Amino acid sequence: MFSSKKSILLILLHLFIFVGLFGNPYPISKCYQKMQDWDKGSFNDGIRGAIRLYFSDPGDETYYYEWSTVVLGKKFEADYPFEKRGEDSKLRNFFTLPPTPHLPYLDIDFEYPPTMILPILLPRLLVDNHLSYVRLFAFQQFCFYCLCLFFIFKIIQSKPLNFKIAFEKVLKLSLLSLILLGQLYATRLDVVVSLLIILAYYYFIKEKYFLSNFWICLGSISKGFPIFFLPLLFFKLLKEKKWKPCAIQALFSGLFIGGINLFLGYWTHGKYWEAFQYHAERGFQIESMYALIPYLSHLFFKNPIWVYSSHTCSNITSAGLNRLKPYTSLICLIFIGFIYLKTWSSKNLSSENTLRFFLAIPLAFLLTFKALSPQFLIWLTPLIFICTPSSWLRTTAFLIALLLTQIIFPNIFQDLMIGETSAIFLLCFRNLILLSIFISLIKSIRHETVTKN
Repeated sequence: MFSSKKSILLILLHLFIFVGLFGNPYPISKCYQKMQDWDKGSFNDGIRGAIRLYFSDPGDETYYYEWSTVVLGKKFEADYPFEKRGEDSKLRNFFTLPPTPHLPYLDIDFEYPPTMILPILLPRLLVDNHLSYVRLFAFQQFCFYCLCLFFIFKIIQSKPLNFKIAFEKVLKLSLLSLILLGQLYATRLDVVVSLLIILAYYYFIKEKYFLSNFWICLGSISKGFPIFFLPLLFFKLLKEKKWKPCAIQALFSGLFIGGINLFLGYWTHGKYWEAFQYHAERGFQIESMYALIPYLSHLFFKNPIWVYSSHTCSNITSAGLNRLKPYTSLICLIFIGFIYLKTWSSKNLSSENTLRFFLAIPLAFLLTFKALSPQFLIWLTPLIFICTPSSWLRTTAFLIALLLTQIIFPNIFQDLMIGETSAIFLLCFRNLILLSIFISLIKSIRHETVTKN
């Protein structure tokens, strides 16, 4: 991995972006005031200050800090802005309580899966204030991302390529993606999901199916959608007529996923299932594919739309959109079922075909889920940057999608909320790019299958 000076330099640039930019925001006690100064035109901290403010976002990582503080029973720093955070924080009811430990799900709500508890708590065990937490959290995410890059390196080593050149290309594309998508890499937990996907793919192509199954199951508990990787594993074993290993893998995954979920549901007296209910009740996020229906209807036919805040995001609805809500799961299954059909019809499940499957499934989920949050695109990186001669156009399209995502949120988000024409067209363009990447992946599978036949 560190076989060339260029690779080392590129890794160090990754570290600089994660820690030097993403991990160096304004302290939260000053952040709100600086944002107000910017809005009023009275911000006078210069270019460096503007860059620092751009990477200062009292969003999810601030919630992680507050949640971990409450769970561990620690004290907040003396100048913590409780009054300003009271409007935004889901934990405002705990601000006035004495600092005592609380159990996740049982004593305090937690909308995330249990595997995300440790990455949230670990930095808080080592630091005593918000700014130090943000910096350590960013470094922790850098470490997770380095593990992603390490296993990408191992994957490239197994291919008939000049792996030094190929890996340097991945590092350059990865670096560009960090710049384009911004601080979401360091302030959200989705890098962990990306790592689990890469581990599952790596051990799958190495034919270490038990380890691949383990990481798929862990990913399923972490984010849900990786459970759709499991049939790919079973297809592979069935094609090789390994009936007994296939049965054992199916039994293991059922016991692993089912056992952990049932245990947590029983231990928390059913409160664990509230996290599932929370996501089931979500509306249609204004950046999702479904949002294009009311937006385009409003744009061309002047039909009324309503934008509202719920479940920590901005959602959209219209007269007929809610009728589609019960069918979103079915639409998702149709997309993923089509991937399975291509898998079963493939005569040779090569590592290249498998890579396309591992990219197509999270994309299918992105395109059919009611929410398409910007950080979800991290699931595809850096795995999508493993370039072959036929994939350069797909990689370029994905980088454009990252850039458009950063423009949409947060730069023109307010315009999107009020239905500005330019913002709607930009969202439409971004989502159509993602759809075209999905179609390209499916078509490339078919092309390889036809060629081998």
